[in-house]
Amino acid sequence: MRLAGLALCIATNLPAQTPASVTGTLISNDVEVTLKSASAVSYPGGTGRFVSVLLSDKAANTKAFAEYTRIGAGERYVPGTFEGAWASLHMEKGFSGFTFSIDTDRRILTNQILVGGQDKIFSISPDDLVLEVKSIAPRLTGRIRSKEAVLDLGEYKMSLDATFDVAVAEAGK
Repeated sequence: MRLAGLALCIATNLPAQTPASVTGTLISNDVEVTLKSASAVSYPGGTGRFVSVLLSDKAANTKAFAEYTRIGAGERYVPGTFEGAWASLHMEKGFSGFTFSIDTDRRILTNQILVGGQDKIFSISPDDLVLEVKSIAPRLTGRIRSKEAVLDLGEYKMSLDATFDVAVAEAGK
């Protein structure tokens, strides 16, 4: 039940606060995604607090997200918990977008491009991204973009440029 509340907070972006905003585009090969929705969740990591973020064309299904991120007693959250849930929802044709997780030093830990189907999900090197974070809590605000206007990754050509302002929900609350 606590996780269902977390998902509800993420989906509604903490109703008492300003709703999330995101503007920008993600391009993967010939598919362009207009980013319109944002979710962020914070959790304890090995060296402080981590934040996992979803920037997408539409909001994630909160009920399914709560189920996919359920962990057992004594288990720890890791970036893959949230990114895996969002990837699963993407594969169910829920949305397209980009996920990333950061640490307390505002470094990108992991990321995924969620455009196309299951065989089209991929990650890129954090060195190919530029992250500018103005604040982490209680709202995550900033900009993320690809280092080059178009990154040529061999099989993929991608581009990302998004600004975001989203309330950060606390995992497990």
